Amino acid sequence: MPNGLHITDIIFPYKILSAVFLAVYKIYRNLYRKGEVHRIVAAEHTGLLTRPNRERLEQRFIEHQRRCDPNLISATSTLELGINIGDLSTVLLCSVPPAVSSFQQRIGRAGRRDGNALVGIVANGKPHDLHFYADPMRMVNGNVEAAGCYLDASAILQRQLTAFCLDTWVATGITRQEFSPSLSDVLNAIERSSLDRFPYNWLSYIKSHQGELLETFLRLFEDTITDQTCTEIRTFMEKGEQDEGGLRWQILNRLEGVRQERTRLSSQIKNISGKIKKYKENPVALQDEEHLAELERERMGFRSLMKELNKKHILNFLTDEGLLPNYAFPEAGVTLRSILWRQKQPAEQSSGKKYETFTLTYERPGALAIRELVPSGVFYAEGRKVKIDQIDLKLSEPEDWRICRSCNYAIQAIEPEASTKACPRCSDAMWSDQGQLRRMLRLRQVMATTSDKGSRFGDDSEDRNSSFFQRHLLVDFDPAYREKTFLVKEQDFPFGFEYISQTTFREINLGESLANGDSVSLAGRQFTTHGFKVCRSCGKVMRGKVDKFTAKDHMINCQWRDKPEQTKAIDVLYLYREFRSEAIRFLMPDEKFWTPQGLHSFIAALQLGLKRKFGGKVDHLQTLISEEPQPNSSLRKSFLYLYDGIPGGTGYLRQLIRDPDSLGDVFNQALAVLRSCGCDDGCYSCLFAYRNSFDQDQTSRKWARDLLGTIAKRWPQLEETSEGLSAIRLNSNFESELERRFIEAIRQYSGKAYGGAAPQLRNDIINGRAGYYLKVGDRAWIIETQVPLGPSDGVDIPSRADFVLRPASTRVDSQPIVIFTDGWEYHKDRIGEDLQQRLAIIRSSQVHCWSLTWDDVAAQLEPAKVAPTRLDGLTCQLNDKFLQGQIQVYQQYQCTDLQSLEQLNSFEWLMNYLAQPDAAQWQRWAMLRTFAQANPASLKDANLNQQWSEQIQARLGTEPLDYWELPEKFLSASVLVSSALNVRSAVDLMRHRQTDSAGSFVLLALNDAPSAETAILKASWNETLRLLNLYQFLPHVYACTLASGSASTPVLLPKLTAPAATVIPDPPWQELEELVLEEALLPMVAQMQQAHWPLPEAGYELTNPQGTVVAIAELAWSSHRIALVLTAGDHALFSSNDWLAISPEELFDTFDILSAKLTGDA
Repeated sequence: MPNGLHITDIIFPYKILSAVFLAVYKIYRNLYRKGEVHRIVAAEHTGLLTRPNRERLEQRFIEHQRRCDPNLISATSTLELGINIGDLSTVLLCSVPPAVSSFQQRIGRAGRRDGNALVGIVANGKPHDLHFYADPMRMVNGNVEAAGCYLDASAILQRQLTAFCLDTWVATGITRQEFSPSLSDVLNAIERSSLDRFPYNWLSYIKSHQGELLETFLRLFEDTITDQTCTEIRTFMEKGEQDEGGLRWQILNRLEGVRQERTRLSSQIKNISGKIKKYKENPVALQDEEHLAELERERMGFRSLMKELNKKHILNFLTDEGLLPNYAFPEAGVTLRSILWRQKQPAEQSSGKKYETFTLTYERPGALAIRELVPSGVFYAEGRKVKIDQIDLKLSEPEDWRICRSCNYAIQAIEPEASTKACPRCSDAMWSDQGQLRRMLRLRQVMATTSDKGSRFGDDSEDRNSSFFQRHLLVDFDPAYREKTFLVKEQDFPFGFEYISQTTFREINLGESLANGDSVSLAGRQFTTHGFKVCRSCGKVMRGKVDKFTAKDHMINCQWRDKPEQTKAIDVLYLYREFRSEAIRFLMPDEKFWTPQGLHSFIAALQLGLKRKFGGKVDHLQTLISEEPQPNSSLRKSFLYLYDGIPGGTGYLRQLIRDPDSLGDVFNQALAVLRSCGCDDGCYSCLFAYRNSFDQDQTSRKWARDLLGTIAKRWPQLEETSEGLSAIRLNSNFESELERRFIEAIRQYSGKAYGGAAPQLRNDIINGRAGYYLKVGDRAWIIETQVPLGPSDGVDIPSRADFVLRPASTRVDSQPIVIFTDGWEYHKDRIGEDLQQRLAIIRSSQVHCWSLTWDDVAAQLEPAKVAPTRLDGLTCQLNDKFLQGQIQVYQQYQCTDLQSLEQLNSFEWLMNYLAQPDAAQWQRWAMLRTFAQANPASLKDANLNQQWSEQIQARLGTEPLDYWELPEKFLSASVLVSSALNVRSAVDLMRHRQTDSAGSFVLLALNDAPSAETAILKASWNETLRLLNLYQFLPHVYACTLASGSASTPVLLPKLTAPAATVIPDPPWQELEELVLEEALLPMVAQMQQAHWPLPEAGYELTNPQGTVVAIAELAWSSHRIALVLTAGDHALFSSNDWLAISPEELFDTFDILSAKLTGDA
């Protein structure tokens, strides 16, 4: 062995490692042999399970007779229903329950056998969870609140009356033949018009005994329901089979709809069976096994659907349809029929069938279904995920609707009101425009067809697939249903409320949010979407992002299956749900009620008062915000709706409106609690509740107390009026909704653009008019509204500014800031005129000018609803020198504080400037951005600069370039931001070295031609205004559109050019300037002195060893062996003698490097 190494030296360590390994192996072997190791078998327990499946799961979990039986259940609140789980020992709650009653129900599942159990709760980061995490005993020992009992609700009582009539009829002693529990038998009776079978025999009994039934039923509620509810119940009962909305009509109408569905399924099965028979008879076609298999799968799927339909219990059907009491879904639900198929193993194909199908049926409440059960949505249940790929177009056919772009009014196109020229509600003139017609479908039933294998999912992914759909809730009512209105007739305090006995709530799903979608205007809101695209024949949804249907996008028996290119599709389909209920809407008195803190605090106080007034849970009373246009104004009024979530209403709100004091008592009881509570600023004893847990950071006891106190003082001034709240015109400092939103955006701003605290904004009187006092960081500003500007202000083109911000003290060293808020719809036809007005203000040199668009403001108020992608004209076509040394370039231009603003919008730029108003730094940043996009090739290629100059002259004429003093050599750029926006800029490096802002030239050229695509033009317009907000700090900035950039439009030249930075030379440098032969180098000499370079030697002579002069440098630093030379020959000779030789062009590019080398900063 080498170096005397013995073999035992190698073997011994190996033996030690082997012994250790064996010891560890024995430990784990014994652990698995003798230890109590259990495999986790998990199952889900939710309300989506059918009752037999749910009970089977519970039984398997309780008994646990086989190893495959579940020993861990992941459950929703369905396990609160008093199920005895036997020896369940552990409960883990994944969040803090909403109430004490829920907590006790959930933990009560464990420890029933011996009284011992382990209970764990995971407290999430929500305010609700953290509150009880800090004090768990509030949940453990808290009070259980009683549930509310809703009796005076006509929609609920109609279902109770139907059940009462059925129970009474059954009690007369009917036979099994008279009342079959099978839906199949009932549909057969409908098909054959068998009047002696159900439902005809039952409806006949109701008709002949309706007076007796009605009186007996109403006597049960004689002390609890109002006369109006009694009238509605009588009308419901007395309507005949042909009268829409009556009891008998509802029963027959829904059963007839299902009968038609079954007939359609039967027809489709026969159709496919015929195709299969033809395939099997054709030897050539029989070779296409895949197509034949697809036909068989689809036939089996339809058979499975039909079997599922036929075996359904009639009572379950009536309950699911909302005809009998349904305590889970007060509103009619939406059905998902999920068809699953799998290929049988060879051993299973004894019957000759290669495929097996089975159907799962789920029903979801309408409020959830409009979000979940929509085309391309993925639905999860029972360990499966299925993608919805079909809408039942027979059960609910597509309808044409006309929807107002300004208010919440919508009506089917077949109604007479849809043909009027203006909107019947708000008189909008665009009501009759073809673009306001929408194809919509009431969501009732959808389908999903998936392979059994493809539908299963496990723990391979932690996240579920999520699609984000745009939804909007329209709230509308016929003025005839407005029963009472109360108003404080005080101009400065327009507070009021009114009761609407029937309000229509119509929620629309517009499809996925797409940046390149169509622009849609609904109820004052803009949406970008394509809707849903489905086949008119079979209801199948187009797959993926393609524009054309393929064969696989159709059902096997669809008429367009074999010719998909001819598919007749519904290109833009919206889905909707609707219900009607009672509501109270409030007109809030001033802006502080509409701030996030004010609004959430007021709503929480209102809910507290309702809970105290009715002595129990009132979760069915819900709130929402809705807007409508103010008459003869572009402003919009916001209303707070308190509505009953149970269709038809429960009568609670009617009780509150009988007289003003009833509703006033709600506020007074809430105010008493808020004043007496000893908490700091809100707790679960006063204002907080689980239903508001997501807004607790915006909920304040102090705010709520002050707001209710303000209302309480004015309450005695309430008067009943015949005029509705829609007719009330609000006095406002604003002339547009966008102006109001701008102020609200300031209130809500977080301070992230400048890394400080949120701004402080309060109302103030400015020059005798209503205005605002604003503090951003430690800078204070005053805000004036609606300020005219004209020649007396140095502005050549008069305009009216939406806002003017002026420094509130001498601590703020800044010019005033003129603010314009521009909405696309109003400004899209006057872009050129707007730009001329803004340039006139900028040219005054007296103020700064900032332009904000709707998207700029909306990004602060509703970031999720703003398109995530936008144009960015600052980061297009950046040159290599900038990209390779951005930090150094920012340092050179002394604007590193602004580097983080590149990606932000105009609103955040404004907030940063208000916090740190350094105009010089913004000017340097504007210079830097022109340098960053400059084309280096243009410095040496005269043709490029000639082309650039010609392009400028074609737009602006020759005067702007003459005024700029176009240098012989400069850097130019033509940046194509979009097909509609081109930024042409130039940089004079010599003036840039002198920090002279006149060294940059910028033209923003926007193509606003009618042929431009609207979405691109809008984005380009938005970016033009953003770039102008920055480049306004440069004296030579211009902006024009295709229309405004003509010879007839005067070009506004700068009135004052920014003064060049001056350097006072000392005598040696003065002598040097006199010796420099190349005059173009003189500005660089001044820059050298400013940068503290050592004094160079002018006309330095390079000699050979014999003393002969071989080359001359214009300037030389001999101690550093650096020479500035003018000719190529001199450059070569200095370089060959170990000198750093540079030309004037190289001096421009390497100035910073040379500066570091010569000043010792390298």
